[in-house]
Amino acid sequence: VWVWDSAIFEKVECRQPFVDAVVTKCKHYFCEHCALKHHAKNKKCFVCNKPTLGIFNTAHEIRKRIAAEEEGLELYVDMVQGCL
Repeated sequence: VWVWDSAIFEKVECRQPFVDAVVTKCKHYFCEHCALKHHAKNKKCFVCNKPTLGIFNTAHEIRKRIAAEEEGLELYVDMVQGCL
């Protein structure tokens, strides 16, 4: 589960922007570090409590959207700086 907030994807668990987004078999999204950290303590999904089996796949779509958002922000900053 993810939410769109202030044009940045945020994790449900800690409300921080995703870093190296992964997706569980139950289709919930986390950053890789948080997923592995949680899995070390609890073998179930943080959101729905289903077993993850330690399977965390790269969340390609989320990573693409984050990269596009970051690129858009960089272009905006470049444009604003050009006006100064």
